[in-house]
Amino acid sequence: MKDQNRVQIPPLSPSRDGVVAVTILSGEIPLFGRRRARYRSERGVMIMKFRRRRKRDFKPFDPSAVEPQMPISLEYALEEGLMIAEYATRLSLRNAITIGALRDSEPFHSARFVIEAREVILRLAEESSDAAARVAGERDWATYLEGPAEHVHDYRPADDLNLRRREALSRSLAEKLVERASDDAYLLELVESARRDAWFDVARSIEEVLAAREIARDEDPTDRLLRIQEFVEIDLRALIDSAGPGAK
Repeated sequence: MKDQNRVQIPPLSPSRDGVVAVTILSGEIPLFGRRRARYRSERGVMIMKFRRRRKRDFKPFDPSAVEPQMPISLEYALEEGLMIAEYATRLSLRNAITIGALRDSEPFHSARFVIEAREVILRLAEESSDAAARVAGERDWATYLEGPAEHVHDYRPADDLNLRRREALSRSLAEKLVERASDDAYLLELVESARRDAWFDVARSIEEVLAAREIARDEDPTDRLLRIQEFVEIDLRALIDSAGPGAK
C-alpha cells in the first residue's frame, strides 16, 4: 500500500530551460539524493525546475606562470642529514639508558654510553656509505636505458644530475658522521642529552608505580605496637637463632 501512494515518475530529462513536467497520479513525491528542485502544481501537473550547476571557467595551463623550484643546496641537505642522525643516536641512547635503569637496575656510567654512541654513529655512517654506492650503481645503469620510465625508481639518463647529487650527499654525510664518531667531546654532550631525555621516562615510570600503590596508614596505634612486638619476639628471635650461638 505504501508503494502505491508514491508518484510514478517517467524517465524524463529536463529541457534546455531546466523545466520538467511530471503528471501526479496520487500520494506524495519521494526525494532522491541531495538534488533539490523547485516545483509548482497546475491542474494535477507538477512543474519541476531543476537548478543548473554553474559552469566554471578554467584557464588553460600556463607553464610560465609556475615559479621554478630551485633545488636545495648540498650544505643545507647535509645539515638536515646530520640533524636526523643525531636525533636517531639520542633516541637509541635514551632507550638503552631507560632500559638499563628500569629493567636491569644498572648505574649510569657515561663512558659506557659514549662507546655505544660511537657504535651507533658508525653504523649510520656505514649505511650512508652503502647508499652512496647503491646510487652510483643506479646512475651507471641508467646511462644505458632508453625510453620512458615505468616508475619513480626507474631512472633514465635525464636523472643523472639528481643521482649525482644524492651520491655526493650520502658520501659527505658518511664522512661527517665518521668525524663526529671520533670527537669525544661531542659524544659526551650527546650522552648527556640522552641521559636527560631518559630521566623523564624513568621519573614518569616511578610516578606511575607510586600512584598505583596504596600506602596503608595505621589509624589505630595499637595494631602498630602489636606488629612491632611480633617482629621482635618471632622474626628477630628466629634470625638470631639461625645465626648461631656466637651471634649477638
